[in-house]
Amino acid sequence: MIWRFVVVAVIIAAAFYGLHTFQGFKEKMISQAVAQQQAGGSITISAEAIKEATWQNRLESVGSLQAVQGVDLAPEVSGVVTQVNFDSGQDVKQGDLLVQINDDVEEAALKGERASASQAQKQFERYNTLAKRGDQSQSSVDEQRARWQEAESSVEQTEAQIAQKNILAPFDGRLGIRQVNLGQYVSAGTVMVTLQDLHQIYVNFSLPAQHLAKLKVGLDLDVTTDAYPGETFKAKLTSLDAVVDQSTRNITVQGTLPNPDRKLLPGLFVNVRVLLPASEQVLTVPETAITYSLFGDSVYLVEDSGDQKVVKQVFVTVGNRRGDEVAISGDIKAGDTVVTSGQTKLRNGTAVKINNTVTLGPRKDLPRG
Repeated sequence: MIWRFVVVAVIIAAAFYGLHTFQGFKEKMISQAVAQQQAGGSITISAEAIKEATWQNRLESVGSLQAVQGVDLAPEVSGVVTQVNFDSGQDVKQGDLLVQINDDVEEAALKGERASASQAQKQFERYNTLAKRGDQSQSSVDEQRARWQEAESSVEQTEAQIAQKNILAPFDGRLGIRQVNLGQYVSAGTVMVTLQDLHQIYVNFSLPAQHLAKLKVGLDLDVTTDAYPGETFKAKLTSLDAVVDQSTRNITVQGTLPNPDRKLLPGLFVNVRVLLPASEQVLTVPETAITYSLFGDSVYLVEDSGDQKVVKQVFVTVGNRRGDEVAISGDIKAGDTVVTSGQTKLRNGTAVKINNTVTLGPRKDLPRG
């Protein structure tokens, strides 16, 4: 039993010794750091002045593009394809014949029906002439008129059946990839090709309903897409949905985008900025000047303290972003010098030396607005 107490006592003694040694080491390091700073040591940073700028208010969202007119062309009736008069990606005009489905049976029937209609018309005209001379009853004339009209109706019905087998372009536009071949049997509703009018294009996106009062038809939109990096397309807000989505509390917004070069295609993912008419004065700093933490976002201001410069941590509220610039508010003013790199070594009162010869790019780890 005694040896157990001895072991425990040794362990406790070792722990106290280690703690005492660590405390002494820590105090020594702190003393050395203080001594170094008092001896003129300082941390090199980069810094620049807080700027005042006028920023236009805007709302940002993501959306997708949709053709003003776009359809999947499909036949109303079944049959064998006898003509394919287009190539994939071809531009076509309204009324162009794109696909012909075999209509031999209907064409043959149409010839007989037209002959019957012509005969019925002549018979009606003969009966009508005889009736005017009193040699034919009016009821016979009416009966013959009905036969003529019935024959004409059969002609129109067959002509409509033939028209259903002629697939025409309903409007000017660009065709997609061909999905039908010569001699292929197609059923009613089989998609043969898509047709898109690309001269104008819709941009559809959603915004929180809390912004509804700010949204008006006619507002300018800036549209960007990864398909054309660095290029901004101008659009106009043209429509707001009549309802707010009950699950997301968002409202769907639609803009119209001129597309004369037909570069933009339906389905593209885009970023949208709604440019509001109001603007505001803001204080801006480079994005690298912001220090983010769970306790709040802050910046380090550079101040004069005797014959040296020291830093002071100031908590700020981060606002909108424009490129690498961030709008902030708090106990700051335009012209204050703010640290833009080297913050990880800083504490309140740390002596610093400014060196802006090294230019830093935007920090990759910063949250984006």
